[in-house]
Amino acid sequence: MKKIAIISTTFPPLSGGGGVASAHYNLYRQLRNHGYEVKVFTFNDDGTASDRNPSLTNDIIRFGLTAREIKRLNRYNYIHRKIDQWILKKPVDDELKFQHYLLQRASMAAKKINNLLIEYNPQIVFLPSNGVPGSSLIKISGARYFHICHHNAMQYIGNPLMTEHSLVDAQKAIAVEQKSLAKIDVVICVSNYMKSLFQQSLKFDKPIVVLPNIVDNTYIQSVEKIDLHLLLGIDSSFPIVYIPAGGMKTKGAQFVVELIRRISRALNNQVAFYISGELSTAQEFELSFLQQYHLHIFAAGDISNEQNLAQVKDCALCVSPTHTENYSMAFIEALFIGIPCVAFEIGGNADIVLNDKTGYLVPYCDMEQMIEKCVSILRSEELQKQLKVDIVAFNKERSATEIASRYIKLIES
Repeated sequence: MKKIAIISTTFPPLSGGGGVASAHYNLYRQLRNHGYEVKVFTFNDDGTASDRNPSLTNDIIRFGLTAREIKRLNRYNYIHRKIDQWILKKPVDDELKFQHYLLQRASMAAKKINNLLIEYNPQIVFLPSNGVPGSSLIKISGARYFHICHHNAMQYIGNPLMTEHSLVDAQKAIAVEQKSLAKIDVVICVSNYMKSLFQQSLKFDKPIVVLPNIVDNTYIQSVEKIDLHLLLGIDSSFPIVYIPAGGMKTKGAQFVVELIRRISRALNNQVAFYISGELSTAQEFELSFLQQYHLHIFAAGDISNEQNLAQVKDCALCVSPTHTENYSMAFIEALFIGIPCVAFEIGGNADIVLNDKTGYLVPYCDMEQMIEKCVSILRSEELQKQLKVDIVAFNKERSATEIASRYIKLIES
């Protein structure tokens, strides 16, 4: 069997990698289950034991930056921020520079992987687009490199509702990714949207395939439900609405309080809301003026993926007013749990949220329709049953076994 290397930002059980780390973890598990020898090399795990004493004895070898390296990188970033400020003729803060900064950070850490990668000598290497670590990794002779496109620097440009981003910053990031593609044999895009965005912003004359992230449905089913009704002290008949990462600006944080308030009003406050992650300061401020409505809200904070799944299992609906989405792991996990989703018709949502089947897509920024669809699902047991039938059929098509078989075809082709 072929030896495979997976390069990842971080890897469970450590948190912070989001959907990308989760997707790579599921890919790792499936390939191992099919008999492949697989090792994972991370580049965003600062100060880990394997970084100080790297060895191939473990399947997961973690790398990151030291405090001194981060300080040096911050100094470098400050200089480039000043250069961009001169180009743009206006102040440039850290948020405007974040993509180029992340790439520089990943580059410094990824270089540390090279010696062990040579020693391991894999035939297959999977690389994420996030951080573009491929720009600093050597090309192993005879190995095939797969670039998994989870992210594109241009996706944040032109939408001031998310937050202001620098076109110069994005163009620098795209230039780094373009250069790294010289080492790549196949590009894997996680959705049709990501394929379109990739082809618009980058040049690549080799195979480009659309292949969704692997979701470990067996693992999801094994997670034991946490009773949020008991935790919130609410009646068991109250439906709970799941809002993934509802405090993040890119996930539509400015819409979340309105969503909660109006759905609560429509259902006579006999509904609760579970938000993964933290509420933003602005949301907490806004909610402080709505205490008289006695809204039922639980924000989970920084928790493991397993605990989040356990809590989502007690929910009836997933809704996200997100501004951008490549291939939402939150949506796909919600569907594997068996709950429908409501979202804006943007990005890769159309690959997951199928109208009248797995939920509903509504026009971007149309909060009226979003709230209307949420309320109609929550009020109708018949509609919930109908959607569940289609969700089961969808889940069979996106099962870990099915997607893993498509990965294996690529590996063996």
